[in-house]
Amino acid sequence: MTLLRVERSAAALFLAHPPQVAHGGKRLILERAAPPGAVHHGDVVVTRHSPQELPEAPLPGPGAVEERVGLFDYGPAERGIVAWHLNFADPHVFFGYGGALFAQDEIQVAEHPILGSVREALEAEHPAHTMTVEAGEPTPILVRGAERRVAIDTREIYGQRFARATPETLRSALRLIEPPTISNILAIAAPSGGRGRYRSLEIEHILRTAYTGFRAAKDESSGALVQIHTGFWGCGVFGGNRRLLPLLQLAAARWAGVERLVFHSVDGAGSRCFQEAKAQLGALGAVRPPELIARLTALGYEWGHGDGN
Repeated sequence: MTLLRVERSAAALFLAHPPQVAHGGKRLILERAAPPGAVHHGDVVVTRHSPQELPEAPLPGPGAVEERVGLFDYGPAERGIVAWHLNFADPHVFFGYGGALFAQDEIQVAEHPILGSVREALEAEHPAHTMTVEAGEPTPILVRGAERRVAIDTREIYGQRFARATPETLRSALRLIEPPTISNILAIAAPSGGRGRYRSLEIEHILRTAYTGFRAAKDESSGALVQIHTGFWGCGVFGGNRRLLPLLQLAAARWAGVERLVFHSVDGAGSRCFQEAKAQLGALGAVRPPELIARLTALGYEWGHGDGN
């Protein structure tokens, strides 16, 4: 069920609810990406979706799965395919976009400044609908039609380094995208707060969160083939397991009927984790959700440690 649907022209949305940026480095990026007088094109559709129960069916056969060693590049999807890029969201969607934080969530908003306007509009007009989690249940927020106006090379400014970066470093990391490209964003809260071995309830919750988000992307794609771009969701500052989290996303995509999943594994170490996750899921066969959860619990996956960013 759709809990909220808002559709507005990007120009009207940005004018009525401009991003509120407190940090000087973020202001520099915003002024470059969307200077006064910049023209914002197209319509933006924001939806929030209710939690979904896991299906009872056995795990379907895999759709197309592609690994890309690197970060999101937001390249164009093939004709007839609607692409969605994950936002590794906080329960309060896009909450840290204007401050000194600069991990996946905040980088995505910096590159797509209309997402800051989405946050401001929700707070002003629909304050009950700013959450990607409500009462412990996943309520993903999807944004269709977000202009990507700048590309940011994050190698020297990722995470805590952003707060120390000089204006010259920031300017050298920016590349204007002219004309802007269009992205569709799927914000689902990254799992956090665990330690030791994953309990079955934690695994079930992560699987349901991913499944709910992926089903919402299917529902919002008007019958087109769906391509989900994801990566090590929840495996940075929250210390999620870099084999379990990809495995659960792969399983969720199959149950949700996602035709294509693109996993951005960042580097060689990430690629090895992803390939191990993919092989482990393949070894489990056509399990139903309760059996998958039980078998993964028995394998003893453990939470890691946050990366400090």
